[in-house]
Amino acid sequence: MQIQVENFALLANVISQAKNIYIMVAKDADEDQLSAAIFLEENLTALNKKVLIIAPGNIPESLRFFAAKIANHTPTKKLVVSFNWRKNEIEKVAYNLEGENFNFVINPRNKKINTEEIKIYHSGDEPDLIITLGIESPSEITGLDREVLESKTIVNIDKKSTNEGFGSLNFVHPDADSISAIIAVVSEKSNLLVKAGSADLLMRGIKFATSNFKEVKDSVTFEAAAYCTKLSKSMQQKPQEKSPIQAQTENLDTDKLFRAKQITN
Repeated sequence: MQIQVENFALLANVISQAKNIYIMVAKDADEDQLSAAIFLEENLTALNKKVLIIAPGNIPESLRFFAAKIANHTPTKKLVVSFNWRKNEIEKVAYNLEGENFNFVINPRNKKINTEEIKIYHSGDEPDLIITLGIESPSEITGLDREVLESKTIVNIDKKSTNEGFGSLNFVHPDADSISAIIAVVSEKSNLLVKAGSADLLMRGIKFATSNFKEVKDSVTFEAAAYCTKLSKSMQQKPQEKSPIQAQTENLDTDKLFRAKQITN
């Protein structure tokens, strides 16, 4: 995996400093990309971050259980009209509809309001960290102005050789079988705290991308799966506490398929 070693420490740092995080995936993302996104959402939320997954298009039927975590587009900002009501002695505020036009009507008591004193702007939360999964270019990111993108920290995670490397931090591995495998390695190297059961999401993504390990091209896939298995075993969950994803991944005896190896960079 051709990723600079210092990127892992830098990622841990930007996550610790972030408060509002967007996880953005490509339009009509597959089960691999969305499983990785949900894994990140669950674990970053556990760190008291405000996290939103933005996934334009359709959600795979197998992940409908998590639909409440996923937004189809970026949140719409409010339009705010601001002025000094005391100075202008506002008597009444109203609105009316004129054809297809919405008229916001301000009635001052004694004098005309100077239009230069009226401020009109958009209000709403903006992310201070954006994590993209499977997105090749900033042009694929919808709902955010170019100025916003240029001012934010972007962590770009992808497995396509055509990725433009547009992130502040780039974790791009063209030989990877899945986004989920990359996320597993990045999580381990960055020492991300992983909550109980969430590693099963990554295993689900890996299995989807490799047809249940029948189409593996990259050895990192097995190393990532070993990491997920180790996490799942270390949690020692009781049967009634198993997540919906874990229940669907237990039919794979991963210990017979691989031995964990240290990932080198």
